[in-house]
Amino acid sequence: GFYSMLSRHHGLFFSNILFIVGLHGPWRWVKEGNQASVSTSALLSGGSVLTEVQELETDFMEQHSVQMADLVITPSGDLPEWLSDQGWDVPSASSGRLFRMPFLPGMDLLPLTARMAERSQVRKMGQELVFFGRLETRKGIELFCDALDILAMQMAP
Repeated sequence: GFYSMLSRHHGLFFSNILFIVGLHGPWRWVKEGNQASVSTSALLSGGSVLTEVQELETDFMEQHSVQMADLVITPSGDLPEWLSDQGWDVPSASSGRLFRMPFLPGMDLLPLTARMAERSQVRKMGQELVFFGRLETRKGIELFCDALDILAMQMAP
């Protein structure tokens, strides 16, 4: 979704699309959780868990996907705070852009439903494109982006 949201951010395409990012386990979270390949002394001395260029690129795209999303949904209360501590610009729950799953009785879902209704007025039924998975090749992100490129070319005036 990064390139699609970036395209919208620059006013090129997808102006009437509601982008919802599921914040489950970004690469930085996964990599730090699997510290087996990273020495504790390197982490304690300020070393980064992200050492490869591709990891840095993925981290950048994931950070900015969260930042550019209309809504962010996460199953974890700790993850948004942890990412904020890592320097990510994660929306706060009070912003009306961050929602925690599961949606429990008594939760105020008005901002979520209002944003969805606002976008649905310009969207026809059956025109949603959703990618669910980690932003990596084996999860199909490249194929998904290629499909978006083809659709964008077909929709261009």
